Amino acid sequence: MSNPQIIVQYDNDEVRDRAEFSKALKGDAGFDLFNATDETLTLAPYQSIQVNAGIRVKIPDGFCGLVRARSSTFFKKKLFVVGGLIDSGYTGPIFSFVWHPNLMHIDRPVLIKPWESLSQLIIVATPVLTVVEEEMPETVRGEKGFGSTKN
Repeated sequence: MSNPQIIVQYDNDEVRDRAEFSKALKGDAGFDLFNATDETLTLAPYQSIQVNAGIRVKIPDGFCGLVRARSSTFFKKKLFVVGGLIDSGYTGPIFSFVWHPNLMHIDRPVLIKPWESLSQLIIVATPVLTVVEEEMPETVRGEKGFGSTKN
């Protein structure tokens, strides 16, 4: 079985050179997404912004892309990346949505440097499922919700 391919198109040569769509290390789960501009973005407390990754991708059928934060984004900058889902049929521009929650009430803007990576795109399989309507089967957990497995 061959490896599925992701098709990538860069907005321009500079994006290709400075923000290549790749995994930083062999074995990494995600492809890094960058602030693909020469502009420093300023994110005020409680503000959210859209960060253009400078690419378009065609995810293979049977897969989708999940936009997630890099682990260092919260640790170093105290920013949240709002999770997103990219279906295999979407071929438009890729963006990350970033929010400044103003933790610890510092009331200072956070700067996102040009070509800085805050998020990543993780590709996951999406199996074809058949939906059937019938009675719910009995399980050990049943309808027990939040925190019920700890009791």
